[in-house]
Parts: sequence; C-alpha cells; structure tokens
Amino acid sequence: MLGSAAAGAVALAAGPPLLASPASAAAVSGRPDPALGFERRVEEFTLRNGLHFIVLPRRNAPVVACHTYANVGAWNESPGATGMAHLLEHMAFKGTPRLGTVDFRREAPLLDALDEAFYELREAQAAVAAGGPGGAGPTRVSSLRARLRSLQDAAAALAVPNAFGAALQRAGGVGLNATTSHDQTRYFVSLPSNKLELWVALEAERFRAPVFRELYSEKAVIEEERRLRVDNTPLGRYQQEYALASLATPYRRPVIGFEQDFDAIGRRELQARTEWEGRGRGRASGGSWRGLGAELEVVTQLRGEELRGLAERVFAPSNCFAGYVLKA
Repeated sequence: MLGSAAAGAVALAAGPPLLASPASAAAVSGRPDPALGFERRVEEFTLRNGLHFIVLPRRNAPVVACHTYANVGAWNESPGATGMAHLLEHMAFKGTPRLGTVDFRREAPLLDALDEAFYELREAQAAVAAGGPGGAGPTRVSSLRARLRSLQDAAAALAVPNAFGAALQRAGGVGLNATTSHDQTRYFVSLPSNKLELWVALEAERFRAPVFRELYSEKAVIEEERRLRVDNTPLGRYQQEYALASLATPYRRPVIGFEQDFDAIGRRELQARTEWEGRGRGRASGGSWRGLGAELEVVTQLRGEELRGLAERVFAPSNCFAGYVLKA
C-alpha cells in the first residue's frame, strides 16, 4: 500500500536538491510561500457524535485532499485474531447495500450461505486435523470447498467490483488507497474541490452500511500477499520464526496476521470486533465515534465552518457511526 500524506493529509513536496528552499525562494520572489506557517491556518471541530475534523483551508489549487484516520490497528487485535485490522481495511472498499451490487436482495442470501459454508468447512478441517474417526472427513472437506467456490461464483455474479473506488475515480479522484499499521488505519484520496461533497457522502455511506462482500476471496488475496512478502523472503521468515517469537508485546504480531489466526477469520469474527451488528450490514450498534480516535482530515478551499455544515448534514445523523475500524 502507498503511504499517506503526513501532518493531517498535507504533503509538502521537497524540490530537487539543487533548487532553492521554500524560505529562500519566497525571499527571492518577494511573495510569501503558502506552504510556510500552515499550522496557524489549521481549523478543527468535533461533531456531537464525537467525529473530529481537521481542516486546512488552501485556495491556491482547486483540489481537495481527504484523509480518514482511526487510532486503532494491529496492536488492538486479540491474541488468536491477528490480521483482522488489515482485512477490515481491505473490506472498507467493498461497498454497501446500494453500492457495489447488481441486486442486493438476491445477493444477501448468498452472502449468508457463504458464511455457513465457511464455518462448516472450518469445523470439518479441524476434525480432520484432530484425526477424527473414519474416512468421511477428507471427502466432506472436499465437498464443502466445492460448495464454497460455487457460492463465491454466484455471489460474484451479483457484485460490482471496485464500485466505491470507481465512483471516486470517475469524479477525478487520484491516489485512492489505504494503509494499516500496528497503531492506525488510514484511508485517503485527492479530488477536484467541487467533488468534496461526493467524498463525504461516500465515506459516510461505507461507514453507515458496510457489506462484507467478497470476504473469502479477499482473504485469499491477502494470503497470497503473505506468501510473497513473508513466506518467500529471508527477512520475512526470520521475523516470523525468531524476531516476532521473542517479543512479549502486541507489536510482535505481524499486521498481515499469523497464518493460522487469519485462516480462521470469518464474518462472525469481523462483526465481534467492529462497531457494527447485522452481518456487516444494516443497523449499527453503539452510538458514537468517541473512543475510536476517528477523525477526518481535509485540505480544501472551504473554511472550517463551511465544511462543518456539510459534515453535520451527512455524518451527524443518529445512525451514522464508525464501522470499518476495530474497537479500541
């Protein structure tokens, strides 16, 4: 994943080594450099539900830089559930009942059936690993794997891949990405300034009514990522076998998760560690963003009070809470 801009989503790009510094350039031109002293122009406000905004008004370009930050990550995971924060980051782009589906009324029962097949398969695999009696175990595992693949194909036929990202990219969005570390989860994108309201609406939509579609196929993507970056590299193997095993701290857990932990994660585990109930969609539990360390950081042509009016309309309703972040 790409790294996000620092200091509240403001990236101050350094020029080539031979160019003058911003301070000396400003002195030569006689004009103040807009990148200097930006801290004094930062505005902040907090909505009644606890969601915090940091706003940097900047009028020298018709571009808005948007950054959603949650003060939780792999450090917050429970033992035996590693890799969940990173998985939730991936699932944040999978859409809602209205976004990312051909027909959600037909898709929803397939997602439920996928969950049932996954947990049946997990139990059957555990029974085989434990050396259960008889030879039916491996046959049942093969049958359940085939069922899971069939249900995945049926659900995929009703999904619209990358609908969330495509909506932003059609609006001129660039740099759309997200990262997860031990301490934080971040989502970011830059857009034309007249598309700020679209970003606010989409961000609220995916936190208000997430759908964990493509969950099991996305897990396979992450598992392949682990094989490439960890299992097949000397440094990765060293970290897994020696360095991580020697540390008595939550920071020993790899962000991508331990293989055995990650394999066991299904929708139930994601529900249990997020602020949402209802199979990753529908009504939210809890009632506040407070305690999650969640904030939205925006560099925009608007003043803070102007953005606040938009945020109050979209984020403040009682059914809009944090979704794709682990409980702190």
